[in-house]
Amino acid sequence: MRRLALLFIVVAAVLAVGAAGALADPATSTVITRNSSQSLSPITNPCTGQVGTVELSFTDVLHLTDLGGGLFFLTDVNAGLLTFTPNGATSPTASGHFASSFTLESTPPGQQFSQTNPFTVVAQAADGSKVVFHSLFHITSTPAGDVTTSFSDLTVECVA
Repeated sequence: MRRLALLFIVVAAVLAVGAAGALADPATSTVITRNSSQSLSPITNPCTGQVGTVELSFTDVLHLTDLGGGLFFLTDVNAGLLTFTPNGATSPTASGHFASSFTLESTPPGQQFSQTNPFTVVAQAADGSKVVFHSLFHITSTPAGDVTTSFSDLTVECVA
């Protein structure tokens, strides 16, 4: 929720500055948040079916470039470490790293919006088992809301 509020503030600020002339340097804003943490529960390990809690520790980089005239690029990147702790004592704790990003692109008014979200997790448990999770989502839509491109892909690999 904190990231969503920050995202709203940054977008509003840059769009307010967006009235600058077309030949002016683009308005940019970058916010870096280090040592962030988040707890997610309940989460199910896709390889074992065990329910538990995921603890994330990460750095977030939010960047917005406003080129004026309704053209802007917004990117939010998260990367860090994770630990999955199962609720039961039958499965080992797994730890590893993750990376995700959110990219939103707006071409001039009356054109289109594109959004892309890749997400990757690699975690290994004390018993040597590994979970590799890749997700990709993309959508492009017109101002009228017509979706011209949409796809998603999810790959989960369980290595014993």
